[in-house]
Amino acid sequence: MPASLPSSISSSSAVAATYFTTPRPVYELYDLDADPSELTNLSGKPELASQWQAYADVHTQIRELDDGGQWDKAVAKATGSGKDSSNTVFGTFDSNLASYLDGVSMDASNSLADEQPIMIVAAILVLLGGVAVALLGRWGVSERLKEYR
Repeated sequence: MPASLPSSISSSSAVAATYFTTPRPVYELYDLDADPSELTNLSGKPELASQWQAYADVHTQIRELDDGGQWDKAVAKATGSGKDSSNTVFGTFDSNLASYLDGVSMDASNSLADEQPIMIVAAILVLLGGVAVALLGRWGVSERLKEYR
């Protein structure tokens, strides 16, 4: 756990470490559909690192061209469809990211499917427990009402 965490935050909290770790990574990439809380930064995954770095390099080249006053070249690199264009490099990264996320999604679905029978039994037990508590509450209230009659 990083030393920069406030002492009031539990050292066992992975979520706290995610939000309060400093410095934050330079690049952050999240699958907002599967991870709306943005807890799993995908930019550091080895499976995706080389493609992300290629895109980051092209983006840096575009920024350098733009900052150097070579706007036409920057626009061509950013919007073109050549081998070294931003669109092509990001397209490669995007398709590899989609494949990676499909694999992760499939793994999650399979692990949840393995637990499905246990979850069904647990849901039935919780339902029966809720009904039992409701009946006991009803009985307790009726007993209390008998005292006042």
